[in-house]
Amino acid sequence: MYTHGVSLLGNSNGVTRQANGNFGFDLNLVPPDQQLAFGGNFTQATANLPNGQSYMVPEFEAIDGFLNPNFSAINTVDNSGKSVYHGMLISLRHQAGQFQGAMAYTFSKTIDQGAGYMNQFDQASRRGPSQLDQTHRLVLSGLWSPGFRGLRGFTFSSVATIATGRPYTGVFDTANVNFSLVPGEGFNSFRGPGVRDLDLSVARAFKLNERLGLKFRIESFDVFNHANFQQGAVDNVQYTTTEECTPQPDGSCTNLPVWDATVNSDFGKPLFAAPKYGSRNLQLSTRFEF
Repeated sequence: MYTHGVSLLGNSNGVTRQANGNFGFDLNLVPPDQQLAFGGNFTQATANLPNGQSYMVPEFEAIDGFLNPNFSAINTVDNSGKSVYHGMLISLRHQAGQFQGAMAYTFSKTIDQGAGYMNQFDQASRRGPSQLDQTHRLVLSGLWSPGFRGLRGFTFSSVATIATGRPYTGVFDTANVNFSLVPGEGFNSFRGPGVRDLDLSVARAFKLNERLGLKFRIESFDVFNHANFQQGAVDNVQYTTTEECTPQPDGSCTNLPVWDATVNSDFGKPLFAAPKYGSRNLQLSTRFEF
């Protein structure tokens, strides 16, 4: 079935196909001159940064995005995000009679575009290092099982991890100013704290008989008590904002599209310690084998 309609929005043409059962197909075509680009129409606001620079930015409070002019506001979900990963892994392993050792180093870069829910009308501005990006990661591990008298039955092991921090984006404390993005700064242009961790363990095995055995183990995580934090969990509010207003005779104040930014003194501070290796931690365990 072919349909043709005339409305205040202009002419439209459509095709309807009814198949067997409850299945149907509709195709409606809108002339190019009636199609609006997928974008945002919004008012502008002025953002004044502490360094004296001012930027004209979108004001999120007044925004209207259109995908199809025949409809009003409709939430849209798409998969237009992009991710690119490049990496190099180098690993070495050594095994002798009483000793085992390994080294693994990763040099990598992960780039995302369109991740998150900030300015959906300008995904190119959301291109930068991924929140999972970790440029350098080095892991060293070793295990020693001595076979000479006095230490026979003991096992000494260690794992050392050194890694760079992961990126994050500095934002305003409100989404009303430029979708909370700080103008003039790149996406995920800041780095959180890295990881410096050394774990040691000592184990002693006892043979009770041919079938039964006991193993005692003491483990120390973050031996040097270096402060390690959860990756990506930082206070990323770079500026707090105040909207200017004009006082009125009745005592009220009319808001202006002008926002003054103030530096957040806690910007970049880690929020949570990493579990187990956030600080020095001792663990004792016993294992019964049968």
